Amino acid sequence: MTINDIWGQINVEPCYEKIINSKEFVSQKNKVQLGLNCNDNAIHTRYQHSLGVYYLACKLINLCKAKFSNILNITLEDEQAIKCMALVHDIGHGCFSHVSEKFLDGTHEDNTVNILLDENSEINNAIVSTFGKTVLDKTISLIKMKEKINGKELQSSEPSLVFIVRKLLSGGIDIDRMDYIFRDSRFVMGENNDFSSILNSIKLEYIDDDLEIVFDSDAEYKIANFFNKRFELYDTLYLDNKTRVMEAIFGKFLELTNNHLSWNTTEVEMNNLFRQYMNHSNEIIKRYATILSGKKLDDGFIIREINNATSYDFYKKRLYRLVPELKKYDSCIFFSHCSASIYNSKNKIFIDKDGLIKEISESSRILNSELKKEKYIVSVDLKLLKKCLELDCIPSDEIEEIIKRVKNATSAEIEQEKKYTFKENSNPCEDFKKIISVLNLTEPKFIENVDTYYDCDNILETYRINVRKRVNNDIVEYTVKRPLSDKSSISKREEKNFSSLEEVIEFLQKEWKIPIKELTEKVTLKTKRARYDLKYFDGVFEITFDKTTPTVDGVEYKSNYMVECELKNGNSAYLYFINQFIKSFDFIEECKLSKKEIAMTIISKQNDSENPDYEGKTKKLVSVK
Repeated sequence: MTINDIWGQINVEPCYEKIINSKEFVSQKNKVQLGLNCNDNAIHTRYQHSLGVYYLACKLINLCKAKFSNILNITLEDEQAIKCMALVHDIGHGCFSHVSEKFLDGTHEDNTVNILLDENSEINNAIVSTFGKTVLDKTISLIKMKEKINGKELQSSEPSLVFIVRKLLSGGIDIDRMDYIFRDSRFVMGENNDFSSILNSIKLEYIDDDLEIVFDSDAEYKIANFFNKRFELYDTLYLDNKTRVMEAIFGKFLELTNNHLSWNTTEVEMNNLFRQYMNHSNEIIKRYATILSGKKLDDGFIIREINNATSYDFYKKRLYRLVPELKKYDSCIFFSHCSASIYNSKNKIFIDKDGLIKEISESSRILNSELKKEKYIVSVDLKLLKKCLELDCIPSDEIEEIIKRVKNATSAEIEQEKKYTFKENSNPCEDFKKIISVLNLTEPKFIENVDTYYDCDNILETYRINVRKRVNNDIVEYTVKRPLSDKSSISKREEKNFSSLEEVIEFLQKEWKIPIKELTEKVTLKTKRARYDLKYFDGVFEITFDKTTPTVDGVEYKSNYMVECELKNGNSAYLYFINQFIKSFDFIEECKLSKKEIAMTIISKQNDSENPDYEGKTKKLVSVK
């Protein structure tokens, strides 16, 4: 039998055709390799993957025969068991690949073994009748081997073909991974990531009183690329944020519809079930079924990725605080946690560098860090939330306000702006009128803010972090800002809003790792602002003219004038042209300091000139134990 595949033509030996034609093997044609992955091209199957692993198994065996026949005990039964393992190792997968394992007992390896042990299964009969019971037992041992190696339970075995397979598995370079990296990246990304030539470079050396696989130095970059590509696929494909949300929806769908999976549940049955529920009277079930049937998340979803447990816990708590309605409408919010550890010091990849055996992380700089990542996903379905709120007869203005709070709570919250101060001999009020004329600004909105800034022993000043309290219509809001650095010519600051100073301190400690336990009032800024909205090309900007007066302990200091141009929506390139207009005036200059930093400079200079021994006072201690 010859099968055309991405590896080329796979020539299946006649004795293995009975396995390929068995019911259990053929069923893999209906098992999508990448489960609920949202990519349109992720349609290849476990059937194709298993044939690819068989192809690589044949290649590995032929290489070992050519290189190690005088060292290894190469038996026909080992050859047959390795090829059988390559073909049958995934027959135990449930529907949608690894997703179903979250809702079933055991692993797909356990289920594979159970199928192989079932004397009534066609695949059991195919192996036993063709190769005998011993080969079946060895096949099952090989399938169990991967789990044991991951658990660090398997000890060295005698030098044999099985020994080679075990050593490759323990190093993380094996034929299973080689196929799915090649296959998944080819189908989904259109890339040709064939790493099978790494196998050509294996040899055996005496290391730590044991035989070990060592790779020639010409494979060093290929191995590094192999691990890097695998890490990339985990980050962008296997643990893709949209796919993780899809899997969370799948779990809620099963719970809400009271449907239960078994290892025998097929993807065909589940897809039919999704279509059946697409016309359900329950809007939540209907929404879930529609999404799962199409394997698509629409623009109604907001997805946030967080990369450590502490930040995730804090973020969840803050999200529910800002939008307490989500506790009632929990069908609209989805959580997921996943991690990947692709390469670390336990992999033991040895390279022969001019006769010296080195672990790969020691031999060069191309793979000297651990490739691992942990991430937590939080997603809100705004369309479903809006529908649920409408069904509960919530007024439309309240619905929009709730949606707005969700967006604010989940937004990146990056402020992008240009700041300008007036030169010493300028007349700010008159000069700003010239900017109004050039930019054709109209209909200003006049605002007065009284902002109190906090610090403790100038710790926040060292980090250039501002903590501000603003009272607006009897609502107290605390804002935390810090500058962000990138290659653009725009001042960017991360901004977070809170309802209490205690929450600010907790955030600074847990999220930004600032060693602070208390905050005291540092300075109060009274700002009179004229705000103008400006549409320029496709961009939306906010131009403000501010007069800010610092106050400390009731003492007012010299006022400062500033112009800010903030990008509210659109491409930052438009800000370049506005900046050229504003900079053309000789009375103004760019400034990268915040209002608070400018105010503290003014206070310092004024105090130095009036009282060299002055030390700024603080009051109203707030602390969190």
